[in-house]
Amino acid sequence: MRRTHLAAALLATGLILRSAAPDALAAIIDLPADRDQNAQSAEERVNFQSGIEATEKGDFARAKSIFDALHQAHPKAPGPYLGLTEVAVRMNDLAGAEKILAQAMKDAPNVSELYSARARLLKLQKKYGEAADQYSKAISLAPNKLKLRLEYADFLGSERNQPAEAIAQYNAVLAKGPRADAQYGLGFAYAKAKRNKEAIEALGKAQKLAPQNPLPSYSLAQLQARLGHNKEALTAIDQSLKLQPQNTGFQLARADILLGLGRYKDAQGAYANVLKADAASQAAAIGLGMSYQAMKMYPDAETYYRRVIAKDPRQPLVLNNLAWMAAERKTNLDQAVAWAKQATALDPNQPAFRDTLGWVYYRKGDYRAARTEYLTVLKGHPSAPLYAHLGDAEAGLGLNAQAKDSYRRALVLKPGFGPAVSGLKTLK
Repeated sequence: MRRTHLAAALLATGLILRSAAPDALAAIIDLPADRDQNAQSAEERVNFQSGIEATEKGDFARAKSIFDALHQAHPKAPGPYLGLTEVAVRMNDLAGAEKILAQAMKDAPNVSELYSARARLLKLQKKYGEAADQYSKAISLAPNKLKLRLEYADFLGSERNQPAEAIAQYNAVLAKGPRADAQYGLGFAYAKAKRNKEAIEALGKAQKLAPQNPLPSYSLAQLQARLGHNKEALTAIDQSLKLQPQNTGFQLARADILLGLGRYKDAQGAYANVLKADAASQAAAIGLGMSYQAMKMYPDAETYYRRVIAKDPRQPLVLNNLAWMAAERKTNLDQAVAWAKQATALDPNQPAFRDTLGWVYYRKGDYRAARTEYLTVLKGHPSAPLYAHLGDAEAGLGLNAQAKDSYRRALVLKPGFGPAVSGLKTLK
């Protein structure tokens, strides 16, 4: 695996969506705008708030008692039903929550909050098609409820993986006026739709609208890094760290960006700082291994890689990098074959891992096995480096005509590619 592949693996983590949780209780409750529907007196409204607080504290027996009493006083009010539904969800009784909501919809039809609550409940059960229908109904009943549209847009962009539909919902909210949360979600959806220029613009607007919130800058940094715009990514992540300097997630992102910039010594220091704060961080240990590997400090890289696979042997990138370093050093090649085979088994669709396996075989002098690997991977992933490596294996077998053809194919894909040029010269 070439060094150019290394940083991308840690930077391809995606953007973080803002929380779409309602203001009161995280999973289900979203109270109707007319609070008098839930309790007809000031005392009852206080009781309802006490039920919410008890639920948040995990005192479900008290919360249920409060909501039951309110339900008895106002049997058709949606609020107590929502409270009882939330208690059932917190107690992991999803079937019970479904029954409560079903009865609520009979007693209080056409209340948008009940439909949005059922949508959240269905989402918890991963019944995304049904959840989408419930969100649509809720919005049809309350088309001007922007918080609900934002929640629906988040759902479309994440669980439903429908960025175009999410974009439409975010823009419907933004048509009512500027909002940082809508711009943030819009940036996420644009990125998912690979409309990167618009994603950058939207996240930049979110930054300006919420200058004390570090998440838009963090998401912008991740996007810029994935696009290879590491200088811009560094500027963005530094803004997040100004707001939350002790955030290890932001520190790790900055270390990844430094690695992408080729500032390997700085990256090592940044990763080491993350490990001081979080000694169990596998990502920071991998990053340190990658930065040492990039500087060809292979023993140090191997130390951190071995530390990672001691805790989790199913790390294909780490196994691949260990195999590649062994091939470069021409040491421990039998173990390198085992590492490379395990990496390809864990991620068979990663051409760089098969490239490494072929290169280990080549270093062992098993040119036939190397050639087989390269022919296999080239069927779906033609590239100049792979054709050049195929040419090396064929030259090792004495198949000079085939080797020349492979080197020429590499040069068609990448004119002037050094390994292919050198390979042809050795065959003249």
